[in-house]
Amino acid sequence: MGLPCMNLTTAQLRYLIMIYQLQKNGRVRLLDVAGKLGVAKPSVHRMAVQLVRLELLEEGRFSVLQMTARGLEVAEAYEHGCILLHSFLQSELQLSSADAQEGALALLGAYPLEKLRALCSKLEGPLSMIT
Repeated sequence: MGLPCMNLTTAQLRYLIMIYQLQKNGRVRLLDVAGKLGVAKPSVHRMAVQLVRLELLEEGRFSVLQMTARGLEVAEAYEHGCILLHSFLQSELQLSSADAQEGALALLGAYPLEKLRALCSKLEGPLSMIT
């Protein structure tokens, strides 16, 4: 299945990837995301509303967040791109892990989703030579 055509902001990506990572370990509450990102619970709620509108997330009862099938697919693709970009920025530009993470999110936020697979395949070649 091809990825849906959409562009996400850097902030939306940060939240989406965090929810995706937390969901791997079970249910995700607004409070869990707030704690991991160091933001207030109302900020997570506002972002959850945006992600629900994009059909990436369903908000369950009692502030439990659940990703849609589309959300899982999009988050997985962006997480993969973020990992590749993070590694590239850290190894090639000698950025700290935190700066490489921020740089990766900023680049992905400016990069259309439909082009993400091509970007990832280009990065996988140089990264295989680094390790």
